[in-house]
Amino acid sequence: MSVKVKIDTSKFERKLKTGIKNALYKTGYDVLEQAHYLAPIEHGALVGSGYVQVGKDIQFNPIGEADNGEKPPNPNNKNKELELRVGYSVPYAAQLHENPFNPGKKSEKKGLSYPGYKWLSNTIKKMDLKKIFREYLEDETN
Repeated sequence: MSVKVKIDTSKFERKLKTGIKNALYKTGYDVLEQAHYLAPIEHGALVGSGYVQVGKDIQFNPIGEADNGEKPPNPNNKNKELELRVGYSVPYAAQLHENPFNPGKKSEKKGLSYPGYKWLSNTIKKMDLKKIFREYLEDETN
C-alpha cells in the first residue's frame, strides 16, 4: 500500500531563487569593491563603469562611483538565470586588464609596480568566493 502526498514547494522555491540571486549580487559587489583597490585608475570612468550581472539583469556602478557617461554593455544573453558576471563597460577596460600599466603616484603609494595588471582576475583569485556567497545565502534564507 502507498499513499501519494503532494506538497506545494513553489513558495519555497521562489524564495530560494530570490535568495540565491541576492547573494550572487552581493558577492559581485564585493568583487568590484575589492578590485577597485587594484584598478590602475582610482577614480573616474574605469572604476565607475563597473557592473554586476546575474542572469540577464545588470546593476551598473554598484559601488557608487560617478557615472562615466559610457554606454553600458548589452546584457550577456547567454548568462544562465543564476550565473554571476562582473566587469567594466568602458571600451579600454580589457586592454588595461591584460597589459601592464604603471599609473605613477598610485603605484608608488601602494608599493606596487603594476597595480592594474589583471586587477579583476587577481582580485577574484584572492577572494574565497564560495565562502562569501555561502554567508550571503545563509543571511538571505534565514
